[in-house]
Amino acid sequence: MRAPREPRASSALRSLSDRLAVPLPAKTRLLEEIASDLRSLSRRFVSDGLTPEEARRRAADALLPDDETLAWLDRIHASGYRRVTERWSAERLRLAERILLVCCFVALVLVEARAILAADVTRYASPFLWIVVAAGAAVATAVAWNGFTLWVKGEHARPRRAMRSLLALSAAPVGVALAGTWFDVFRLAALLQQRPALADVMVVRALIQDAAMLSIAILFALVGAVGWLVFTQWMAVQEHAHRRALNMDVYPDKEV
Repeated sequence: MRAPREPRASSALRSLSDRLAVPLPAKTRLLEEIASDLRSLSRRFVSDGLTPEEARRRAADALLPDDETLAWLDRIHASGYRRVTERWSAERLRLAERILLVCCFVALVLVEARAILAADVTRYASPFLWIVVAAGAAVATAVAWNGFTLWVKGEHARPRRAMRSLLALSAAPVGVALAGTWFDVFRLAALLQQRPALADVMVVRALIQDAAMLSIAILFALVGAVGWLVFTQWMAVQEHAHRRALNMDVYPDKEV
């Protein structure tokens, strides 16, 4: 009768995971397939009369890939982006990515500015509105870049730091808008002292401009927050699957 047992981490799978350079979803699938094959082959060896220790050793020798096979797996499972840019030097690739990032930021600023001008929001616009637009473009660019890094480049080694930066950056438009509103309040107070007869008109204009600016800032913050939520949840699912694959019980225990 076999004793009850809990799944335990396999040092062989952990070592293999450290050596595999493929994107996380593909790495998890490979580990699960190898773990299943190791388990099946080990049980077959045990049924043939080998001890569990000898069965483990022979299964590992037969199935665990060597460095040449790992390099082949890396090429097979490389993202399309890596395949296209594999001949580029690291410096050239880094420069191209930075140029792409700047172009994305500029394009987003232009699109946002055109939308705001078309909506006639600038008639009574706060001078801080364009700073909010720039901060919002930075948030949208960061969201696009994180998605590009995770799903196009296939880089999943250190995503948490980028996610925290994205969440902090998402608060920037709201912070700028609040500072601008505070500034506009003081400016309005000074103008009211000079022209008290125009109080009704100036107060309405101030409310319109600051409400529009705060609305735009909140919209940008929501874009960043939703992007952060999507990325972190996707990574959490992938990391959970990877940990589960690493902790699969791939070898039979001794009979008791």
